[in-house]
Amino acid sequence: MKSILTILAVCFPLLLSAMEISSPIWLTNSGITISNLQIRVADNANCPAIIVGTPNKKISNVTLINVCIDGNRTNQTREIWEQGLRNNGIFVQNADNVTVVNATIRGCRSGGIVCEKVTNFKVSHLISENNEFDGIAIYETTNSSFSYLSLNKNLTAGISMDNWCENNVFRNCSIADNDSGIFMRNSRGNFFGHFLFNKNKHGVFIAQVDDKKETACVNNLFFGIPKDLFRINDSSCTNNLIFP
Repeated sequence: MKSILTILAVCFPLLLSAMEISSPIWLTNSGITISNLQIRVADNANCPAIIVGTPNKKISNVTLINVCIDGNRTNQTREIWEQGLRNNGIFVQNADNVTVVNATIRGCRSGGIVCEKVTNFKVSHLISENNEFDGIAIYETTNSSFSYLSLNKNLTAGISMDNWCENNVFRNCSIADNDSGIFMRNSRGNFFGHFLFNKNKHGVFIAQVDDKKETACVNNLFFGIPKDLFRINDSSCTNNLIFP
């Protein structure tokens, strides 16, 4: 395995700046704060920029403040790094109470911010653009909040939600020039409010997974989003309330 910068538990903020990396910064312990961090993924590194958490040990109370990531995607040759991990800007897994504030993420070979098996994830004041896939993607994520997002020119979706996303809040988001503004499957009980959409192929695309009706999007609430921006792809996606 390549060498990895692994930052263990500390009780004071780390100050890092202007780093070019060829392997990810991997945070494996609870109680970490990182601030004022600038990263550029090196040519042909084919790796994520920051990983929070591991599959085998749940961590909590991690904060990233004032982070800028250049994924350098045009100079990467593949999406998958070691252990099957995708080359995202920030990947959060198996964690609780993680906060990302004031982040700019551009040009990642996979997604900007991606989280999986996460609770109480808080993201605010994020710019995520020109990524190969999604600006922000959430999987198996619950009771989390995302606000003041600017998600532009991502080649797939501004926001992507899949695989049991429940009771999350998205508000005050600007989403422009993506394939889909919001792509949703297998999601329920989420709230979306005060969105600005511009020049996306689909505004809000709601669906089930293949022929699996149990994976439909149900009981979501959309406030302040025009009805003509919605495409409800499957009849199983019911009780989604839209208040333009």
